[in-house]
Amino acid sequence: MTANQTRTELGWPMMLAAVIVCAFASQVNTALGDWVQEAKLLPSDGAAADRFGSSVSISGSAAVIGAYWDDDNGHQSGSAYIFERTHCPADFDGDGNVDTADLLFLLGAWGTPDGDVDGDADTDTADLLALLAAWGECP
Repeated sequence: MTANQTRTELGWPMMLAAVIVCAFASQVNTALGDWVQEAKLLPSDGAAADRFGSSVSISGSAAVIGAYWDDDNGHQSGSAYIFERTHCPADFDGDGNVDTADLLFLLGAWGTPDGDVDGDADTDTADLLALLAAWGECP
């Protein structure tokens, strides 16, 4: 899709939490910028007509997605699928490694929330220690 294109029929439950967007929708208006798919969530045992995506909930780094017509435990018994987003909070530049660039970013953000690794909304010694403990390739 290019800028200023729109598809019709906005569809199903959608919830936005931090930078996570989990949606089952068929409308995207890119007049404000392009969206890029970073991951595709699929049920491990999905089948046609299960209605995967009929309900969506996100809390922190976890997403629960429903499929109300899944029939693994009887006719239309339904299922809920839990997905956990793995990330490396000390990897500020997103290159998959906690390294010198991330350390320099954290030191430059000292005393502000920008370099927060431990979730306390402040960049301090605890964040420095967390960054050093995560040093190397992200899991």
